[in-house]
Amino acid sequence: MAGSGTAHLRAPEDTLLRVEHLVVEFPVGNTGLVVNAVSDVSFDVRRGETLGLVGESGCGKSTTGRAVLQLPKPTSGKVLLEGHDITASTGDDLRAVRSQLQMIFQDPISSLNPRRTVADVVAEPLVVRWLESFPRSPVARGWEAYAPWLVRLWNRLWAWGRWTLPILAVAALTWIVGTRAQGSGPVGGPEPTGVAGALAHLVDVTPFIAVPGLVLLAPFVIAFAVTAALWLVLVLAMPFAAIPRTIAVRRDRARFRAEADAKVRDVLDTVGLDPDVAMPKRPHEFSGGQCQRICIARALVVDPRS
Repeated sequence: MAGSGTAHLRAPEDTLLRVEHLVVEFPVGNTGLVVNAVSDVSFDVRRGETLGLVGESGCGKSTTGRAVLQLPKPTSGKVLLEGHDITASTGDDLRAVRSQLQMIFQDPISSLNPRRTVADVVAEPLVVRWLESFPRSPVARGWEAYAPWLVRLWNRLWAWGRWTLPILAVAALTWIVGTRAQGSGPVGGPEPTGVAGALAHLVDVTPFIAVPGLVLLAPFVIAFAVTAALWLVLVLAMPFAAIPRTIAVRRDRARFRAEADAKVRDVLDTVGLDPDVAMPKRPHEFSGGQCQRICIARALVVDPRS
């Protein structure tokens, strides 16, 4: 059942999909205005039911379907799949839910990759799910997951370095300028005056600036050198950390290909296409109705909720 409000909706435990007060708005440039694509739509679907959204072109039918899949996320409202609010899901949880909700696009020909065979197009959702079953390598996870302690150490050193590096800069500058000024006057001659005298005077104050700076900087330099060495070791070790995943992928690849091929053949036969004829061909070799069947097969291959 569909409409505005929730009075017409059935009990959540009796429905497979339940949408409450769905609102989707799109901003209009930098004007501060928004386009109300979907305004307060609520509906529910039981297992085995078919719900049709009817309306003129541009009324928000496709946007409603995409918002249910969180593409894009709705501005407000809830989407409940078997009682689970998927609007609050993110990351891997949302990816797992999306495999249970499949979309069949209006234009079947444009939604199929013309460079790939029907076998590859229909099997692609299975490939994605299969690859996600393996633990992600440290290279893909990034430093936060691979060496969080090193990231924290680096951040603390950087926070420390922001205060010690200016002291080092002042110390180094005064040391260099003072040393040059000290050697600018003739040996045994009169004391330099003017600018040269002022520069020579820096020699006397340099130790009072340079020594504290070097004392504060020494632990930072040591810690920074150790951290840089750890970074280098981990960078060289990251490719080896991905070896177990690579071995697992290669070991299961043959088994997966056999299972995926059998699954693709089954769904193609279900939608009324001969697998032996259709699988090696590309989308442009089929009619519009046949391409629509291919899209349906691609949606059914991951066994979505129905």
